[in-house]
Amino acid sequence: MSKSYWFKDQKGNFSNAEEDTFDPKNRYVGIRLQQGVPLLDRDWNELEDIRRYEEAMLRKWYVGNGTPDDGYKISVVEPPGNDFKIAAGRCMVNGFEVVNDKEICYTDQADVKPLSAGTDRADTVYLDVWIEEVTGAEDPALKNSQDVNVPTCVRHKLEWRVRIDEESKGKENHHYYDLAEILRADGLIIEVKDLRTTKLTLASVKDELEYVRQATINKWINGGEIEYERSENGYKFVIREMLCIIRGQGIKFVKVESGEEVKEGENCVILARANGANIEPEIEFIITRKNLLEWLNSWTFEKVMPAKESGYVEPVLKSTFTLPLYFFERHSGAKELKETDLRHNGVLDTCLTELASRLNARERRMCTVPLLQQTIFGRAVPVATIAVGKYPYEVAFDGAHVWVANYGENSLSKIDIVTNAVATVPVGTNPRGVAFDGEHIWVANSGDNSVSKIDIATNAVVATVSVGDNPRGVAFDGEHIWVINFNDNSVSKIDIATNAMVETVHVGEKPRGVAFDGVHIWVANFNGNSVSKVDIHTNEVVATVSVGEKPRRVVFDGTHIWATNSGDNNLSKIDIVTDAVVATVSVGISPRGVAFDGTHIWIVNSDDNTISKMDIVTNAVVATVPVGEKPRGVAFDGTHIWVANSEDNSVTRILRGDLR
Repeated sequence: MSKSYWFKDQKGNFSNAEEDTFDPKNRYVGIRLQQGVPLLDRDWNELEDIRRYEEAMLRKWYVGNGTPDDGYKISVVEPPGNDFKIAAGRCMVNGFEVVNDKEICYTDQADVKPLSAGTDRADTVYLDVWIEEVTGAEDPALKNSQDVNVPTCVRHKLEWRVRIDEESKGKENHHYYDLAEILRADGLIIEVKDLRTTKLTLASVKDELEYVRQATINKWINGGEIEYERSENGYKFVIREMLCIIRGQGIKFVKVESGEEVKEGENCVILARANGANIEPEIEFIITRKNLLEWLNSWTFEKVMPAKESGYVEPVLKSTFTLPLYFFERHSGAKELKETDLRHNGVLDTCLTELASRLNARERRMCTVPLLQQTIFGRAVPVATIAVGKYPYEVAFDGAHVWVANYGENSLSKIDIVTNAVATVPVGTNPRGVAFDGEHIWVANSGDNSVSKIDIATNAVVATVSVGDNPRGVAFDGEHIWVINFNDNSVSKIDIATNAMVETVHVGEKPRGVAFDGVHIWVANFNGNSVSKVDIHTNEVVATVSVGEKPRRVVFDGTHIWATNSGDNNLSKIDIVTDAVVATVSVGISPRGVAFDGTHIWIVNSDDNTISKMDIVTNAVVATVPVGEKPRGVAFDGTHIWVANSEDNSVTRILRGDLR
């Protein structure tokens, strides 16, 4: 980021060679006056820039881009023609609130390129936002003719235009936000595809967040010991008094006896349930002939959120359970029951991340979540193997699909996480790293020194960007794509708005993996046995951390960076504040890809065909799951772990489980 964050050359009479002195990398949060020293214009202006920058960054990183009130919606003029309408309302663009006071047409705007008639084509309609300086020449009121009769302070005004991609982006200090895609045929607009994020307010999701909180804080506290006795027809159960937390409230359950018997060949699931607004507690005994895994896979948790415009309606929870207690199996020919105590396997730890990943900011739709699969079953197991392209390498998730880079056939496999259906997208030569920026998938083509940008809706490559020699890993920082160049010992920084490479940063020897921690880019240097920490504002390496031998991938868990050391068969855990390695954890043979699921780190062990699940608090490996041959990449979709198996051209889908 340049030193002139807002303006390079200012209008008017300014000190400091008329250049803005604000620089975000200084991390200044205020300016203090001193007695007996002059107050210059640049002191006042920098104080204002600090305030504005902090407010803009707060809105940018914690609110995001989009509209709270359906502002800037693009629609067709009636009767349909070449022009289009721009709705009144608000839109947040990179921390700046842009306001359109009334509905206008594109052609009503000043200083925009005339619409060409065209034939059959698609255009992206985007919002262009920038700050304009206003002096007395533009606003006569600033000349102060009614009092001092001399101009005083220059004003800053937020300007905007709605443009189409016939005009170029990339102007200095401009900000862009895509609004819609318009399709034309015979010079007429025939379709408008909305690209905005709508209902961008905390108020729009507060009901959902409260619902998620209540629905997930379900936990056994004490009691609930079970006794069972055998009769002529089977087994009957008695459960003692018990205390649980269900939907955020402490609930006492009285002693209860089952009314049915478990016969030979049957199973019994025992649940603690609290229904309705008054939290009416009851213990339910469900007789089933299914085994535990089959039973878990047969139940779902459904949440229905109403459309906002229809008014608030209490979210609907559809479930035959809230908290699992016991599972009993009695196989045919078996004299005794097999007991599984599930009281400690509540839903507190796993459900919040999973449900939050399915909250849709644009629509309030039914969310079907395999809750019991995530919370009761005490093992992580493969549940599907899906054929993809030749030599799959890295994996990424876009919210609805998993994308797999097929190194051996120059393509991406796009997998629907619901149906497991696979689509194939051609890209460059020998694709490796892959990442999602919120709208597009980016893949590093190691064989032709480029990066492909793919529209996730159309599966079309919309841009190809040249980078360094032998690009590998890819990461997204909110504005830029960072690409590792293995043979150049560097990282390429790409502006996602302009598709231009804006910086090259030199790091350690033979870099492979890359991750973003919210402030810095971290790069695993394979031959350097180190990890480089890069400031995304200054584009400088601010720390180099020594790790194990031959680090390949890195991932961020919210507090620490984890690096897989393939030569030492372990992970290095790095504190992002002190840049110190605080733990080393042994895993499988030749660890490669690594992912974080909200509570655990998952590590692909390439040479023993497994994946390790590690608790980030205890640093202990709590499970090892067999996968395909020579696994490489891994990603988490909110419910499942996806592993790319390079030697058998497949992806293994693993149910995460909730191991203690």
